[in-house]
Amino acid sequence: MPLTNKLHSYHFIKSFCTKSSNPSIASPSWRIQGQERQLISEISSILLQRHNWQSLLKTLNLSPKLTPTCFLQILHEIQEYPKISLNFFNWAKSNLVGFQPDLKIHCKIFQILLGSDETESIKPILDSFIGVNPPTHVVNSMIQACKGTNLHPLAFSSIIDCYAQKGFYFDGLEVYKKVISHGYKPKVDCLNAVLDVLDNAGEFRLAYCLYGSLIRNGISSNMSTWTVFARILCKDGKFENVVRLLNSGVCNSATFDLVIDGYSRMGNFRAAIDQVNDMCKRNLEPGFCTYGSILDGACKYGDTNVIDMVLCSMRKVKLIPENSLSECDVVIRKFCDVGKSYAAEFLFSRAQDEGVRLEDTTFGCMLRAFCEGGRVDEAIRLYQLILKEKVIIKRSYYQVLAESLCKGTPTENANRLLIRLVMKGFSPSVSGISKFMMKLGGKDMWKEAESLLNTMLQADLLPDSGCCRLLVKHYCSSGQTGSALLLHEKLKKSETLWDVATYNTLLRNLFMEKRADEALAIFVCMRRNNIVNRASFLVMISGLSQVKEMRKAMQVHDDMLKMGLKPSSNTYKSLISVFR
Repeated sequence: MPLTNKLHSYHFIKSFCTKSSNPSIASPSWRIQGQERQLISEISSILLQRHNWQSLLKTLNLSPKLTPTCFLQILHEIQEYPKISLNFFNWAKSNLVGFQPDLKIHCKIFQILLGSDETESIKPILDSFIGVNPPTHVVNSMIQACKGTNLHPLAFSSIIDCYAQKGFYFDGLEVYKKVISHGYKPKVDCLNAVLDVLDNAGEFRLAYCLYGSLIRNGISSNMSTWTVFARILCKDGKFENVVRLLNSGVCNSATFDLVIDGYSRMGNFRAAIDQVNDMCKRNLEPGFCTYGSILDGACKYGDTNVIDMVLCSMRKVKLIPENSLSECDVVIRKFCDVGKSYAAEFLFSRAQDEGVRLEDTTFGCMLRAFCEGGRVDEAIRLYQLILKEKVIIKRSYYQVLAESLCKGTPTENANRLLIRLVMKGFSPSVSGISKFMMKLGGKDMWKEAESLLNTMLQADLLPDSGCCRLLVKHYCSSGQTGSALLLHEKLKKSETLWDVATYNTLLRNLFMEKRADEALAIFVCMRRNNIVNRASFLVMISGLSQVKEMRKAMQVHDDMLKMGLKPSSNTYKSLISVFR
C-alpha cells in the first residue's frame, strides 16, 4: 500500500476510534440526532398524509423542538409539494412561539415555489431577504439550502432581477460575480435588467464591465441586450460605436431610433434620413419616434425644408392627420410624451398663430415636456402664459416645474417663481431646493437665497446640512453672525441640527466677536446632541482663555480628556500653556 494511502487510513481509523472511545459523550448526541430524525419523519408524514395537519401538529408542542435546521430538513422532505410547503411555512411563522425562519429557510421555500403555481407568494418571500442580508450570504445560503439537489435554473436569475428592480445594482453585480464563481450561469434577461439600471444610474463603466463579463462567460446576448447597450453607448458619447454596431448587422428598430436621434440632435439630417432609408431596406418600419427625432432636431435648428419634408412623410404613412391643426392637441401631446419638446413647441406655436384654441391638458403636457427637457426659460414663459389665459392644469405639472427650476441655472425670475410655487404648496425635494440655494450663493445672489430660505422655513422645509454650512459661512464672513444664530434657533425648534463643521465655524466667529456666552450656549447644545469633535474643544478652550474665562476653559479641557479627544503633543502643549 502506498505511504499516502497508509497515512489516510491511519488518520481515518484514529479519528473513528477517538469518536467512539467515549460512549458517555457520544451517546447523548446520537440520541438527540435520532430524536430529531424521528420528529422530521413524523412531521413530514403528517403534512403529506393528513388534511387536518394543523390540528395534529399543535398536539406535538413544536415551539421548543422545531429548530431552523429541523425545519429546513422538513422542507427538503416535502419539497415536491409547493402548496403544502408554503402553508407549513406560513403556519409555523404564525403559530410557533419564538420561531424565526433564518435565511436558509427563506432561500429553500423560495426555491420550492419557483416554477410552481404559487407565483404570487414568490415576491413577498424575496422581499423578506433581498436588501436585508449581504448578497454573498444570500448566494451561500441559496446553495446550502439545496442540500445536494440541483438548484432551480431560475433561482439566481430571479434574485439578480429582484435586486435590479429595487435599484440595488451593486448587490445584483455581487450576486452575479459570486454565482459565476460557483459555475452557475444566470439568464441574460436578468442581466439586461441590471444593465438597464446601470444605464439609468449613469454607471457606464460598470455596464461595460458587466457586458464584457457576459461575453467572457459565454452568456449569449439577445436583442434587448444590444438595445440597452446601444443606449448606454449613446449616453456616454460613444455614438460612432452604435453606428458600427448597426453596420455589423446587429440591429432593430430601437437601435436605429437611437442612431437617428443622435444624428438629429447634432443637426446631421442627411445622415439621419439615410438611416431611415436603411431601416426600410431591412424591412424595419420607421415609427412615430423615428420621424419625431428628425422633426425635433429640425425644429431646434430651424431647418424649414426638413420640417416640411418630415411632416409630409408622416402624413403619407398616416402617423399624423392630413390637417395637423385639426387634431393638433393629440399630436402635440404625443410629441410631448416621447420627449420631443421642440417638435411639440413648433406645432403649439403654429396652432396659436392660427388662432386654434388648445385644450388645457395640452398646456400641461407642454409644461412637463419643457421641464423634462431642461428648457427652464421656455417653461417659465409658458407658465406666465398659463396664468394670463387662466388655463387649468394638473397640480402635478406645477410640482414638476418646481423640481425643474431647482435643476436649472439660478436667475431672479427662476427664484421668484420657485418662491411663488413653494408658497402655493408645490415644494420640491429638500435636496433639490438646497442645491438651488447653494447655486444662488455661488453666484453671490445672497439676497435671493435668503428670500428663498425664509419661504422654505415658513413652509416647514428645512435646508440640508451642505446648504446650512454654506449659509453659516456666508453669515460669519459678512458680519451677520446674528443671522446664523437666528437660523440655528429656527432649526432647533424643528429638532434639526447642523454637522460639526458648521457648528465649529459658528463657534470661531462668536469668539472673534467676543460673544463667549453665546458660544458656550451653542457648545452646550452640541454636547447635548453629541455633535462635537477635537476641533470643537480646541476652539472652546482657546476662545474661553482669550476672554479670561479660565475656570470654564479648564472644565472644557477636562471634558475633552474624558472623551479621549486629546490632541497631538505639540498642539496640547500650546493649548495648556494658557493655564500656567
